[in-house]
Amino acid sequence: MNALKKTVLRRLGIEDDHPWLVGYQNAKRRMLGKDAKLRDRYFKQFETTKLHLGSSNHLLKGWLNTDLCPGKDVMMLDATASYPFESDSFDFVYSEHMIEHLPYDAALKMLKECHRVLKPGGVIRIVTPDLAKILNIYPQPKDSLGERYLDWMSTTFTPGVSENQTTHVVNSFFRLWGHQFLYDAGTLTTTLIKCGFTNIGKHELGTSHHIEMQKLENTKRYPEGLLHYESICFEASKPKTLPNPCV
Repeated sequence: MNALKKTVLRRLGIEDDHPWLVGYQNAKRRMLGKDAKLRDRYFKQFETTKLHLGSSNHLLKGWLNTDLCPGKDVMMLDATASYPFESDSFDFVYSEHMIEHLPYDAALKMLKECHRVLKPGGVIRIVTPDLAKILNIYPQPKDSLGERYLDWMSTTFTPGVSENQTTHVVNSFFRLWGHQFLYDAGTLTTTLIKCGFTNIGKHELGTSHHIEMQKLENTKRYPEGLLHYESICFEASKPKTLPNPCV
């Protein structure tokens, strides 16, 4: 959508993620077959296949970038619906700071679809705010990085608040940005297990045993070190062989 159309719609109170506008754009894309063309061209171009969920404007080279409100060269995909891919299609799946925007039941649907479209032995990487780290700043940060994180969050997202800054910042995580469910390490681990994943392991941002999963995070959107402070990152695998139901 060009800048003029966006300006007109915003003056009418219609933002990019307005349900009516999203529905109209998605219907238009389906009519033109744009997303099917992006998908088919991607599979023809790349042997190692990598699915990026919720890419927004952080596009990864060599990945099939997808989003509910897609821009140019991004495939429209509702991460909570059935994916238009055959089973066992992808070697890797990546999602950064997206799953927390879904209600828990919808997140289960997302992870089960990820499991389905991954090849046996394929790997998923999930990055999301860490509930334990968010609560670690309450009632006061426990370390200097936490203090810097609190100061930046207060200045950026709760300006004008001079008292009880920590309370306002913690509340913002449950009420702003469309967050629906925040995970800690234990909950994310059990959720991945529930959806059929194995070999579950925690990683620092930017690090992975798989070169394809290294340095993917959009760290530039935060001051240095703060996305690391806020986030939790797990990788997990789809089993190479399914368990025998008769055993």
